Amino acid sequence: MATRTVTYRAASHAGSWYTANGAALARELSQWLEATGIPRPWATGAAGNGAGPSSPVPAGRLRAIIAPHAGYAYSGPVAAYAYACIDPAAYDRVVVLGPSHHVYMPGCAVSTAAILRTPVGDLTTDDAAVAELRATGLFSAFDPAADEAEHSIEMHLPYLAHVFRARRSAIRVTCVVVGSLSTEAEATYGAAMAPLLLGSPRTLTVVSSDFCHWGRRFRYTRLGDPPPPAGTARHAAIEAMDREGMALIERQDVPGWSAYLKRTGNTICGRHPIGVLLRAVDVWQGGRVGKAADAAAVSDRANGEGATAVRETLRTQFLKYAQSSPVVTTADSSVSYASAVTMLVNGDASEDG
Repeated sequence: MATRTVTYRAASHAGSWYTANGAALARELSQWLEATGIPRPWATGAAGNGAGPSSPVPAGRLRAIIAPHAGYAYSGPVAAYAYACIDPAAYDRVVVLGPSHHVYMPGCAVSTAAILRTPVGDLTTDDAAVAELRATGLFSAFDPAADEAEHSIEMHLPYLAHVFRARRSAIRVTCVVVGSLSTEAEATYGAAMAPLLLGSPRTLTVVSSDFCHWGRRFRYTRLGDPPPPAGTARHAAIEAMDREGMALIERQDVPGWSAYLKRTGNTICGRHPIGVLLRAVDVWQGGRVGKAADAAAVSDRANGEGATAVRETLRTQFLKYAQSSPVVTTADSSVSYASAVTMLVNGDASEDG
């Protein structure tokens, strides 16, 4: 029998975008997670996520996160707000969606490396999920050199390896690089990926995105459309523009999100991965995938005359926002970072009987 050659994706940004020292990196990640103040499930014994009476996290079952991918000195503390909500015992699969920064693609590609290296431990690729996606004909194999050059996926791998450290060998990870998709292509990929992303409550989706890249070096110095009132600080106007987009994501407003990007031109590098997630959520909310599995995972179903019939819905909420620096003049520059969670929660209730 032929022996399969094991391929590795190197931690190519270790030593520059984050420390290559595993022990030091583990300490940093732990400190950032602790600093969020979000009770973590493996520390509290809670089920599903880190929600609690004093937590900003909505009670429910975590299905997806949005988190940034800049150098850890800038984005690491913000990303921690999303990662602190993960219960490592609740998942068997993780799917990471990140934008392509260096290679133009009109579609999506999957990493085919078998092992994903990080300084805090290696992760194993989900061969079955990769084969499933490739079989659709919509996903190409990402070139290994381009894979290692791309940081949008890699910056999430150490966080995943750290959070899932007790179950790292049991978790399978799928890395999908999302190209420059049209709105029609976002709909196609969202529908195609919905069964993988949301079909099982034991799958966690990670969407990699920074928000506004502002300044001359990014060739973007707009301050919203319509412009802010006279006298508004530039960094405040940037935040207001970002938060307008964040509110549309929270409302899961697919056409509103597309119109916002066209109107403002906001340089949100993960806009297409976000668009794919929004489309997949729209498929789920329409009852076309995954709800049977989620319903089976909910143990407190009501029954009997006069009981409350519980409806589940997916709710998205941002937990943290920050900027790399508060810009004052057009000679300054900044990148915005935000973390969000998408939870399966009890929606509106109706009375039976």
